[in-house]
Amino acid sequence: MKDRFRSPGLLAALLLASALALTAARPQDAQAQSYSVTQLPGYTHGVYWESLNVYGQVVGTAEGGAVLWQSGFLTRLGSPGGQGWSWGYDISDWGQVVGYAAMVLGQEHAYLWQNGGAIDLGTLGGSFSYAFGINNLDSLIAGYSETGEGVIHAFLWQYGVMTDLGTLGGNFSYAYAVNDVGQVVGQAETASGELHVVVWQNGIVIADLGPGLALHINNAGQVIVRTQDGRGVLWQNGVSTDLGYTTPLAINNLGQIVGLSGSRGFIWQNGVMTDLGPVVPIDINDVGQILTNYLLLTPSVCDATLRLERGRVRRGRTLPFTVTLTHHSHETVSANLTLQVVDRNGTIVLERDLATATFHHGDGITRKDSLAIPAGLAPGTYMVRLVVTGMKATGADQQAFVVTR
Repeated sequence: MKDRFRSPGLLAALLLASALALTAARPQDAQAQSYSVTQLPGYTHGVYWESLNVYGQVVGTAEGGAVLWQSGFLTRLGSPGGQGWSWGYDISDWGQVVGYAAMVLGQEHAYLWQNGGAIDLGTLGGSFSYAFGINNLDSLIAGYSETGEGVIHAFLWQYGVMTDLGTLGGNFSYAYAVNDVGQVVGQAETASGELHVVVWQNGIVIADLGPGLALHINNAGQVIVRTQDGRGVLWQNGVSTDLGYTTPLAINNLGQIVGLSGSRGFIWQNGVMTDLGPVVPIDINDVGQILTNYLLLTPSVCDATLRLERGRVRRGRTLPFTVTLTHHSHETVSANLTLQVVDRNGTIVLERDLATATFHHGDGITRKDSLAIPAGLAPGTYMVRLVVTGMKATGADQQAFVVTR
């Protein structure tokens, strides 16, 4: 599910501004996650992708109509407003799609597509509305609408009721995303005319982050923002982390952020920004799949098993082990393998690089070797763990052993 910033025309301006930034943050070229690559329709066929959910379903628009892509098949969702024009912006993990459709009289209304049908969400009394985010737990939908007074206000919709979220004393507000605990992120105008990033919950503002653009919120309440001076920021509970001169575009529930640095895509996690190349990362789901402007990047995964041949070893002797890795993709990828020995405090006391493993077409490797235990290592219980970088590893990758005199 994606609860990402959306505003017609504004995203394009953001991307251009990021590409032109002369002092953009530089992603590292360090060992990165390997991905299998799926070409999506639309690179040259008028298809624009917006969001994906945890099952790899992708939503967007094709030739003026909302569409859903899954496993190579494109499904047209239709244009329920009667004018042949619709746009899909977000998709929940239940396959519900929100966006908007053109109406008979020329205005546009927010819509929810689900169970083969479509629901007009209505307006706040004005002529148009747009839906940009839907959550997974209770079908909360965030967006904005013209009011009966002719101004634009953020709304939260649920079960047929559209609630006006108000402003910070000004005339306008916009909601772009809603998480699974009902927190809504967007912008609201102050009495002095400034647009501030705000977080709403239960219909009230619970956080005013100051001037900027709100881009996304995850279930932990982490908000990604682009400031007025062109810097990306990760905000949580009053604490801001500077992401440099970047445009962060999406964050998942693991805290992984994707976006643009200059003209190149990046993924950021735990303070490390890694280059994704010349793509525009639009979305990232909770299994790490990244939606770009024309590619779906799926993390390469291997099963990693470490087996110690015995559970006790004397100081100055060797500890035999077997490492087995099985790769599940048909792409050719490489991974770096490292063994680390840690004590009860989690301190690394011994580390050995096992070099690089290269996988071809879904095969695996098995390696038998031994680890030299230093004569000066204190007796006690230790943990040896296998660290795989370059692809996501699952399985039994650590074991305990005892060092004796």
